[in-house]
Amino acid sequence: MNLQDENEFSYCDCECECESSSDENCECECDCECNSYYPYSSEKMKRKSFRIPSVRLSLPNKAGSSKIPTNTPIKVKIPRANICRSIPHSKIRNLLCEPESMNRHTVENGTIKVCVLVLPGAQIGDSISTSRIPSRVKSDIQAANMIWKQQVNGRSHGVSFEIVSCVHLETPIQGVGKDLKHFPWHDDIAYRLMEMGRKICPYAHVYIFYMNGDHIGPLHSNGSHTDAITFRDAPIVIMSNGASSRNYILAHELGHIMYLHNLYGNKYDPNPFPGDPDHNAIPHNLMYPTSDYWPSSPRKPTITSEQIRKALNTRFFYE
Repeated sequence: MNLQDENEFSYCDCECECESSSDENCECECDCECNSYYPYSSEKMKRKSFRIPSVRLSLPNKAGSSKIPTNTPIKVKIPRANICRSIPHSKIRNLLCEPESMNRHTVENGTIKVCVLVLPGAQIGDSISTSRIPSRVKSDIQAANMIWKQQVNGRSHGVSFEIVSCVHLETPIQGVGKDLKHFPWHDDIAYRLMEMGRKICPYAHVYIFYMNGDHIGPLHSNGSHTDAITFRDAPIVIMSNGASSRNYILAHELGHIMYLHNLYGNKYDPNPFPGDPDHNAIPHNLMYPTSDYWPSSPRKPTITSEQIRKALNTRFFYE
């Protein structure tokens, strides 16, 4: 991004040549992407350097050869996500890496590829055929598409979810268990699930597991229970049989997936719930901590344009 006004920033590690002037001190605009990141503050004009890790260069010739002079800068393409993840949390990071101020190429529509795995005992509706999508799965995905993709000024805007594969497993996954009431909360559970998912659907973005059990883990001290969960470090959703009580529970969990895999590392809801920023503070909102306050069917929970814009900055759309 070129430095054009007092609210914009430029980053560059190359010594760009000024084509319009012979002055060696000329400060020209450079649109290359480099292996260092230099944000400029227009108020104080202070220059800071953040090294970008894991940058590998593949050179066709030895440095210093006639084809690559030693004084020639090497330009390196680096995903914007890697750059933003490398900048420490600060005001500068917020200015540079938030979608509203940094990314001029945010997509208006995106599609997330979903792989569904149905385990023994999962209540998935009237379909038992391995060649069809079960009615419950179809209903959950339709609800997610209905709320995360909307019409704005006559134009489609938001996220849609496409089932790329729906597989019925005949046996439980080793190490996971047969009933979610006894769900094993050990460290490698996400690894086991991802390993199984990638074997079946190597090109999916998100893996949804429908499993046996009325709820996940034991009841809480107040008598409440958990119907579905999302892993923070893996694009996995687990749906219990109890999650079938409301069609938008999967849509809620997919919201967490999109937040957690935000391109800029900003994982929280735009209107965060006090003490729980992963959720929204408005009771009738889709991302409220509990579905108890969602409106009764056929009405659906609400969602804001800010939430949809945040969802459209999930990394799946830019890889």
